[in-house]
Amino acid sequence: MTATWPAPFGAEERADLLRRLRVLYRRKAVAEGALEPGWRDLAEQVAALEQEYARRVPRPVVSYDPVGGAPFRLGIDTFGLDGFWWEVDGPRRPSDEPLPPTWYAFSGALRLRQPYEDNGFTVKLGPVAPYVVPRVLQRPGVVAVVSSVPVGHHAGWLVTYFAPWPDPPPGTRVNEWARSSYRVRTGAGHLGWDSALDYPVEWDFDLGPWMAAGKLAWTPPDDPGAPAGTGTDGCPYLGLLRPGDPEGMGILAYGRLRYVEVGPELLDGPNPNHD
Repeated sequence: MTATWPAPFGAEERADLLRRLRVLYRRKAVAEGALEPGWRDLAEQVAALEQEYARRVPRPVVSYDPVGGAPFRLGIDTFGLDGFWWEVDGPRRPSDEPLPPTWYAFSGALRLRQPYEDNGFTVKLGPVAPYVVPRVLQRPGVVAVVSSVPVGHHAGWLVTYFAPWPDPPPGTRVNEWARSSYRVRTGAGHLGWDSALDYPVEWDFDLGPWMAAGKLAWTPPDDPGAPAGTGTDGCPYLGLLRPGDPEGMGILAYGRLRYVEVGPELLDGPNPNHD
């Protein structure tokens, strides 16, 4: 499968792809608004270029799979938040990338540094520090690894969950980083889709106890594919949530950053993601 995966774009190719896509989006919107007969051709060009972008998103090593015993690769646009990979539920992510069967879920967090990208769409950043979701991590056989994944000039962290295959534990997982849905492997090995509710009440930023319990490991920031370290000694991911930091979902929209906290109606009710 890796032999048929196209070469990833570099910075200049990516910039050209994004520029061409934005031009086509504008032309298509004008043509549709004016009911011009050529808008269908423009729509086909947009779809083809979106597919090219999604297929050529780089697949860097971003973590380590302690269940499968190998570095973990993920299709992700780490050049910056202006890439369409980051658009909420946009069709610009690889849908058929060769994820290992032991992969279970992943989520992420970003601490932005100015200037913020004015990308013309909305990005769900996650919170400002890495976290785990206990209801997922407590499942039999599930372990997670936290790693450093910078995005442009922003600090980023990935938490990837792994589980035994072919019998991973059932239950609602977590939405993929910056998405409102997540992929899940069927019993036949194919990738399907499901969704969870972004629910910051269940986010646990206190990573130390999970490391001490052997449920959470970590990789060095400069070598995310190294065999995962265990325990808290020397771990650079502890205490990243600072006093006064927001604990809700970060939203970057048209260059403006805000954080969405959980309302009282959710705080007082049951966990909507309860299995």
